[in-house]
Amino acid sequence: MIDIAVALTATQAIISSGKKALEVIDRLKHVELHGVMVDLMDQAVELKSQLVDLKEENTQIREELAAMRRRKDIRSKLRKQDNLYFLNEPVEGYGDGPFCTGCMDKDEKLISLDRGRRHIGWTCPVCKRHP
Repeated sequence: MIDIAVALTATQAIISSGKKALEVIDRLKHVELHGVMVDLMDQAVELKSQLVDLKEENTQIREELAAMRRRKDIRSKLRKQDNLYFLNEPVEGYGDGPFCTGCMDKDEKLISLDRGRRHIGWTCPVCKRHP
């Protein structure tokens, strides 16, 4: 016959030992898991930082591309006449011309020319050229 008191004591000892073992396992797992989680969080923070940088770079590249496309579009609508540029088609924000060939050819800037003194010739307000 089994002594219930001894079995109960043994069971209590096993439960107690199991709890201690579980605490040790949990502590080991916790430390291990804690280290893994710290690494994962560091990687997540670095990934977020890189994504923010990529988003900013992407925005900048998109803006540069849009500006390049706009310059290309403007350039395709220009015609050169008497060392001056004029627009063949309307471009928002600009008159028909004349525009400075120097500023456009060098810096890709469409600069409207001013009438020279006594309304003779043209002067660029930016580069001061007299085409």
